[in-house]
Amino acid sequence: MDKQYQVYKDQGLQILAVNIAQSDYEVRQYAEQRNLTFPIVIDKDKSVMEAHNICPFLS
Repeated sequence: MDKQYQVYKDQGLQILAVNIAQSDYEVRQYAEQRNLTFPIVIDKDKSVMEAHNICPFLS
């Protein structure tokens, strides 16, 4: 996703990742390890997940 973001962001492509209930630290570490440059927001109270009836991936 980030490679495509880098290619097309100047043409208006927007990517917004939504993390469900992990800490700021965990999300920041994940993004840094993978060199992600698009924004990642954290759904701390799972309200976005519930509003859109999203079933999180199980690991």
